[in-house]
Amino acid sequence: DSLTTGNKIWGPKPMPNVNPFTSLGQQYQVGPDGAILTWTYGGDAYSIDMETGTFNWEYHSPPSGYESPYGTWPFWTFTVGTVADGKLFIPVGHMYSPPLFHHAQQLALNLTDGSVVWSTTAFDVTSAPAISDGIMTTLNAYDNQLYAWGKGPTAITVSSPGVGITTETPITITGTIID
Repeated sequence: DSLTTGNKIWGPKPMPNVNPFTSLGQQYQVGPDGAILTWTYGGDAYSIDMETGTFNWEYHSPPSGYESPYGTWPFWTFTVGTVADGKLFIPVGHMYSPPLFHHAQQLALNLTDGSVVWSTTAFDVTSAPAISDGIMTTLNAYDNQLYAWGKGPTAITVSSPGVGITTETPITITGTIID
C-alpha cells in the first residue's frame, strides 16, 4: 500500500521491467581505469565508476526470440571474461547441456563506451579467453577446435578520378581501411 502526500507517493513503487536472470551469476572485474566491469546471466554488462557509483556505460544483449529460453542472449558469468587492449571479452551462451546452445559467441565490448567492437560465433563458456601479445586464444566447442584471433595487417585502398580533372569539376575520392 502507498501513502500519498501532496504529489509524492511514499511506499512501494512499480517495479521496472527487469529480466529475472539479470541477478543470476553476476561476475565482475576491475578495469584498467579503475571502474568495476560487471556482466550478468541476463545479458547485461556495465562499467561503474568506483568512486561515485555512477554508470559509465551499459550494454544489453538483444532479444533472442525462441532461440534462448531466457528471452535474451545470456552472458556466461562463472569465472570467465577477460580485459585486454581496451576491450572486455565475454562469452555469450550458457554451459553445455544438450542440445548445444545456438548462437554462442565471443563478444568484445569497448571499455570506453560499451559498444560492440566485434563478435564471432564460438562456443566456449568453460574458460576465459587467453590473451597475450594481442592474440586471443579460445576453444570453440561447436567444432572442438582451438582458435587464435589477432589483428591482421592494415590494408588501405584509394580510388580517385583519372587525368583530365579541372578546377570547375567537383571530384570524389573514395577508399577503405581494413584493420
